[in-house]
Amino acid sequence: MSEAPETTSQQKWNRANPAARKAHSFVARAIKRGELKRDPCVFCGALKVDLHHPDPVNEPWLTIPMCRAHHQQHHAELRRREKVGGNG
Repeated sequence: MSEAPETTSQQKWNRANPAARKAHSFVARAIKRGELKRDPCVFCGALKVDLHHPDPVNEPWLTIPMCRAHHQQHHAELRRREKVGGNG
């Protein structure tokens, strides 16, 4: 009898964040069709970027290009603010 495959962290994230997953798909399709391009990181100008979605539910097309380091730093700051009860 084979064991069920383990759920990856990405699969868990996808299930926990359906609006963000939908926004990512929306943007990926727009990039593929040439309707959206990846600009350099807004902080350091790096060309390899992630696209941050400030409001994936209401504005899935709104993205902010950030290199991986700045994107991770941004989310760490958001988590820190949430933890201490700040809104912005």
